[in-house]
Amino acid sequence: MKTPLEWLLEKDNPSVRYFALKHLLDRSEDDPDVQAARRAIMRSEPIKKILAAQESEGYWAKSGSAYWPSYRSTAWQVLFLAELGANGRNRQVHRGCEYLLKHAQAIHGGLSMLPNAAPRGAMHFSYTSDVLEASLALCEAGYAHDPRLKNAIDLVLAKRDADGRWVMKHSFNGKMWADIETKGQPSKWVTLRALRVLKAAGRV
Repeated sequence: MKTPLEWLLEKDNPSVRYFALKHLLDRSEDDPDVQAARRAIMRSEPIKKILAAQESEGYWAKSGSAYWPSYRSTAWQVLFLAELGANGRNRQVHRGCEYLLKHAQAIHGGLSMLPNAAPRGAMHFSYTSDVLEASLALCEAGYAHDPRLKNAIDLVLAKRDADGRWVMKHSFNGKMWADIETKGQPSKWVTLRALRVLKAAGRV
């Protein structure tokens, strides 16, 4: 059985491999393995499926509104591409970002469901979050050793299986252009996030 880190570094998921090299092994962007993984990301199935669904004008699913329909529209694809590590210099990725800025930027500079909208408070990009996602955000903001985060990190540890991996409990599969892993099975993405939290907190 491979260790969790060895599992994350397998080449079948170049996005996870790229982020594991950078965030778990602290490799620099000019490291040959990091560069190779970054190039492979653009050839991965999720990226290819998302880009294949893009219209020539730069949007996904529906013109005009960048946020609707949920999970398949332009704003969602820009988010997914960023989370997968897509290269922003790619022509299609660039076109999608430009479309988002043109059609979803509010007058105060933020993003909105309607172009040129006046600010009306927070607009949540996603409707759900979890302890792991929130813990990673707080760790990256410098709170990894804050005692108030201890219970959350304890919960993350408690979810680890016997092989040192974390299972995907929730999924948007079937709603997006590309499915990501399998619900109910050990997840490289969840395990990557969990190990980043534990590394930041000094608990690995």
